[in-house]
Amino acid sequence: MSGEPMKPADVRKCDLCGDPLMKKGGVTFFRVTFERMVIDVNAVREIHGLSTFFRSEQLARVFAPSDVIARPLPADVLICCDSCAIGRREWGVFALAQIAASESKRQTEKSDRGHIGGEP
Repeated sequence: MSGEPMKPADVRKCDLCGDPLMKKGGVTFFRVTFERMVIDVNAVREIHGLSTFFRSEQLARVFAPSDVIARPLPADVLICCDSCAIGRREWGVFALAQIAASESKRQTEKSDRGHIGGEP
């Protein structure tokens, strides 16, 4: 999944070191979006109650008034130059990016296996 392009007004200095993004010669940087979710407790209770009543989670999901059990809170965005992402272990941005890329690849491969010959 690819994000939105950045406009000049959205670009700012590195949030970790405070230097301009290209000061150390790099042309790439990280824009990390932290999205927190909050569970809709009422929706979970409804599904649980219906699941108990029907003795089937699948039926509960069909008859539940909503299939949404969590909603996003406003996202926070971190801008991080490559030097900080790679060189400052305490932040772990580069490590998190590698984990996210691996998980994204795993999810893509998992969904491709569901189709004949890997084609949608």
